[in-house]
Amino acid sequence: MTGSHALENEFSLLRQWLFEQALPLWSTAAVDLRSGGFFEWLTEEGAPVEEPRRARVTGRQIYSFAIAERLGWDGPTRDLVRHGLVSLEGFIGTNGFVVPLKTVDGTVLRHDFDLYDHAFVLFGLAAAVGTGEQCVRLEALAEQLRGRIQAHFAHPVAGFQEGPRGSVVLKANPHMHMLEAALAWEAISDDPAWGALADEIAELCLEKLIDPKTGALREFFDHDWNLIDEAPGDLVEPGHQFEWAWLLKRWGLSRNRPDAFRAADRLIWVGESFGICRERGLAFNELNGDLSIRIGTSRLWPQTERIKAHVISYATAVSEQAAETSALLAVESIRALRRYFDYPLRGGWHEYIDVEGRPIRNNTRTSSLYHIICAISEVADLIDTGNARRQHRQVARAASF
Repeated sequence: MTGSHALENEFSLLRQWLFEQALPLWSTAAVDLRSGGFFEWLTEEGAPVEEPRRARVTGRQIYSFAIAERLGWDGPTRDLVRHGLVSLEGFIGTNGFVVPLKTVDGTVLRHDFDLYDHAFVLFGLAAAVGTGEQCVRLEALAEQLRGRIQAHFAHPVAGFQEGPRGSVVLKANPHMHMLEAALAWEAISDDPAWGALADEIAELCLEKLIDPKTGALREFFDHDWNLIDEAPGDLVEPGHQFEWAWLLKRWGLSRNRPDAFRAADRLIWVGESFGICRERGLAFNELNGDLSIRIGTSRLWPQTERIKAHVISYATAVSEQAAETSALLAVESIRALRRYFDYPLRGGWHEYIDVEGRPIRNNTRTSSLYHIICAISEVADLIDTGNARRQHRQVARAASF
């Protein structure tokens, strides 16, 4: 069986699980109809766990149900998106910035500026507009929020700082999700500022976030965007090698930037060469700056990012051999992800697998639905639109580099 046929088979299994098990669970048990928003966890019995609510999870759930609608699930997706929007707007404080964390009754637990949460609010708003929901009002809200972030927290070089200069380390991860949000808005908005923001962050990644010695994407930086070489600041996350690679290839394809593809391919190589446990077939959680293993357990989300990196590599491959290799790695990654679905609650998932390959029993986490459905959506985009036509079109464009 060829890699493309195996990929289609794996997608069929993923889609069936998503439609028949996951979405029926998360569209009901994790939706708080009394207080609004979404529960952060479910127990193994399907009961909601009452914990403070994060803005980022609300944005992720809006995206998840918007994508579920696009994938063809026949559940009440539009009602769920609207339910999420009511909650999401409640996270925007009187100063116009996002409150990262609140109690169920609305008491603010954190007042600090968190770029990560702002990114997911923007991302969730884009997903809602993508369904045709309140387009004019929500786009204006997103533009206002973006403007406030840029006016108050722009770094003098590029990107953003989350506190006074020199008071906090600079972080790659929230910038990755700001890039994701900017690309989402660029696809549906006529405002050129979204594309400019995407360009700024992608260029920052290429110039500052990648260690020139190893080709790995690093996580933490000093106030001038210099690498931090001492532990624990020298962190490398295999999942983020794949996730940044996926974003850089999306951005590079739209800008005709072969350097972005080269950097992305190097990130994927780092992830595959140093970030995968070959015995378990799973991505590690963390590496050190020298690419040795720091934490050998395996969370769910890096497996989803590995899928996305190999799917876009398959779609943009410049040769049949490269396409086949990427397809087979995508299949391997999907099979790794499906191991997490062997959970006591139908439609739930384990969050961790230990170094012996055993799931670590715990409640099931709402926020991981975003990772899972995003990966499934990437495979669906490749297959449902006709992988041969898409591959031919994108290979031709990639070859023009």
